[in-house]
Amino acid sequence: MIELSAREQEVAELVAAGRSNRQIAERLFITERTAEFHVEQIRNKLGFRSRAQIASWVTARRFEVTQASPAPELPTQLTTFVGRTHELRRVESELEGRCVTLVGAPGIGKTRLALEVAAAAGARFRGFVWFVELAPVTDATRIEHALAGALGVGATSDTSARDAIVSAIERRRVLVVIDNCEHLVRSVASLVEDLLSRCPGLHVLATSRERLGVSGETVYRVPPLAQAQELFCQRAAQADAGFEWVPLVATICGRLDGLPLAIELAAARVGVMSLGDIASDLEAGLGLLDSAPRSAAARQQSVDSAIEWSYGLLEPDERRVLCRASVFAGAFRLDAGIAVCGPGLRDPARCLLSLAEKSLLARAGSGSDGRYRLLAVVRQYAAARIEGADADRAHRLHFEHYLGLAEAISPTLEAGRDKERADALEAEMDNIRAALEWSEVSDPAGCMRLALAASAFWLVRGSVVEGASWLQRSLDAVPERSRMRGNALWMAAMLTARHGDDETSSRYNRAAAQLFEDLGDWKQLARVLCHLAQQTDDARLANRLLAKGLRSAHRSGDLNAQALTLDALGARLAAAGRTGRARARIEASMLLRQRSGHERGVAWSHLRLADLALADGDPRGARRHLAEALAIVTRLDDPSGTADVLDAVARTDRDPKLSSQLTSAAAALRDRTGDARFRDAGRHLQPVDPAGIDEAVARAREVTAEA
Repeated sequence: MIELSAREQEVAELVAAGRSNRQIAERLFITERTAEFHVEQIRNKLGFRSRAQIASWVTARRFEVTQASPAPELPTQLTTFVGRTHELRRVESELEGRCVTLVGAPGIGKTRLALEVAAAAGARFRGFVWFVELAPVTDATRIEHALAGALGVGATSDTSARDAIVSAIERRRVLVVIDNCEHLVRSVASLVEDLLSRCPGLHVLATSRERLGVSGETVYRVPPLAQAQELFCQRAAQADAGFEWVPLVATICGRLDGLPLAIELAAARVGVMSLGDIASDLEAGLGLLDSAPRSAAARQQSVDSAIEWSYGLLEPDERRVLCRASVFAGAFRLDAGIAVCGPGLRDPARCLLSLAEKSLLARAGSGSDGRYRLLAVVRQYAAARIEGADADRAHRLHFEHYLGLAEAISPTLEAGRDKERADALEAEMDNIRAALEWSEVSDPAGCMRLALAASAFWLVRGSVVEGASWLQRSLDAVPERSRMRGNALWMAAMLTARHGDDETSSRYNRAAAQLFEDLGDWKQLARVLCHLAQQTDDARLANRLLAKGLRSAHRSGDLNAQALTLDALGARLAAAGRTGRARARIEASMLLRQRSGHERGVAWSHLRLADLALADGDPRGARRHLAEALAIVTRLDDPSGTADVLDAVARTDRDPKLSSQLTSAAAALRDRTGDARFRDAGRHLQPVDPAGIDEAVARAREVTAEA
């Protein structure tokens, strides 16, 4: 395979960009004769007769690089990647080291370059490539949780998030891309250094405005984009299909110093401004960038100037929308943007779409569920310019929007009736966390209300550790006795029990029981009493609690409360060996759950009946119930329920290898959410990746189908 030298590669790129020998010489600070010599050398090496053949060869090589198989965990890019062939190869080669940090000015393209390098390097790491976005993370203590979330692992009662990360990757060769480290650089450096020392196969590719300072770190300073005109022309053609290159493009790109963000902002204006006007505005000092050496602070000012120039071209309502949109964390739907940014404006939807067209809002999705996000530097710029009263109102509206969303979805999520709405809530968790952080300071009672609304998600799909933390903090901040406090106590009890802290859970349950009894809330009292009965080893006390719970459930008239109590009674009877009476109670519970549409409860009833069938020596009957339960929990995408079913299937099969596979997969699913129940099961087994979990579920389907 023919390879060019680094200088020849640079010359070939400039030939492909249509530069003459004189222009190449000026660009590379060499003589025109030297430029001519390099072009001749390239032609001889490649066997070409013309500059056009060189340009075609460069384009083909560029295509090969950009078509590398994407790493499975990397964000999908909606625009073409222009240039950077040399940078791609250089950074990819540097990944032989343990830690590479891409450093440069805001808007220089660090994130996009990192993603392209990671995609190209995916095969070297056998697909074990993960992307961690730190821009939404404002608390240094949440960095390792963000990394754990990206890897699909979680803390347990006796394992920290950091230890869970180490356990997941210590025996693998992996690449982790950590993006936007600058606001948390010291804490990121500490975490990275520790992980590198404990995980010999770990490689880190970070982006930051400054080096991390990690031992052995390779710092690569991302240069300005050599193919600035190509980038400008591609983006300008998207804004105006009839756009064609003219010499003014070179002038504009020269003044923007090859910063991709500034170039894209300028190109986005082509549809509404002439190139002459754009060039004139730049020359007048709006966002003017020069090519002299600059300090970090000056580079920050350069990108701010590019954003300031674009901001100055916006209509007043567009400016208000942009500033208000800075309260969002991560991506948001158009309806959320209208609700938060629109009050007092004539047409907020048009403003949002206009901002997207001008590259100040980036598309984060497609189709009817299109989402938008602010680039990190744009968000910072906008947040610094929103006025106090307007900022307070935007934060309040942001909080109210996501509170309304969570409260609308929570009942269906708890019952497991609507997977699509659960997926929708999961997509909004960055914004829900931001709303919780704001309300914790500005509206503690509202914080409790939102934490309570989000608890159903944390219980069935998210992190029980995160959910318990928010509820515990809100309970400390809002001590007033109320029905909402009772519900928060009850849900905190559920989450802490799932995390393995039975002592704290029991304390919350007792406080909730007293409060619900004082309030006459018989439905919730029944649920709490059932949970208390399950937490005691005193059989007599448990029976008294369940009897009182059953009376409360009937008094409430709530079918699910009655079903829960009957289920708990059935479990007690089964533990005492009275399987016939236990089955009657559990079957009655399942009928009530079916009547109320509580699918998750129906799955749990099938699990109970499977255990009874197994106790009666009927493994085929047990598998029939497990087939029903497995169909429900996989349809609901319920990791905790799926883990319970996999464990149950393992108990019905005599194949040690299959049982080990199912138990390991169940343990991996529980690790995702911090579920510490049965935490000793599977601890001695090999870690399981997502593909292994899918395979285990498929094998469980095969086993239960045989019944």
